[in-house]
This record gives sequence, C-alpha cells and structure tokens, in this order.
Amino acid sequence: MGYALGLVAGLAIYLAATPIIYQRLRMRPLWFPRCPTCRDKNRFWAFEAAKPNWPRENVRCFTCGTTLELWYGTVSNDSESPIKSPTFGLIWPQSFGRWQRIDVK
Repeated sequence: MGYALGLVAGLAIYLAATPIIYQRLRMRPLWFPRCPTCRDKNRFWAFEAAKPNWPRENVRCFTCGTTLELWYGTVSNDSESPIKSPTFGLIWPQSFGRWQRIDVK
C-alpha cells in the first residue's frame, strides 16, 4: 500500500513540476516528433543552434531534409512568422516530448 501511494505521489510531483522547470530553463524535450515526410523512427534532427530558440525553433530531418517548425510555447498567429513548413506544438507534459500537429492558416 505504501509503495503504491509513493509511486502515485512521485508521478504527480513529476507531472506538476517538470513542465515548469523545462519552461523556465528553456530546455528541449526528451523526444521530438516523427518526420511527416519520411516517417523515420529514429527521429534524427539537425538544430540551427546549440541552445533552443524559444518559443519557436526550426529543425531539419537528417534522413530526408524536411524542415519542421517546433513550438515550445504558445503558437502565435503573427504575420511576422509565416508558417510554410509542417508545424508541431509541444503539449503537456512538455518535458516528456508529446507533440501535436498544428495547421495554422
């Protein structure tokens, strides 16, 4: 009983604390989405910079060269940021790396 309660409490703390930590420290998540073009299971990406550019970053697939736009924060519909490539937004819990395809018009 105590083991299960500790496991549930630890999981709750992880899910509550890590999104805040990742956003404050502006870290990249553990996993990235599959390439929508080649569907490569390995998910090898080339980043433009060593540190993430928040809230938006462009990455390039190593296998086929497709460029993706990744949003780590809230997706903006600004005219300054025309979305021409496939776009994915990071959803909760951000530290784990769950992505949702975004179709912004």
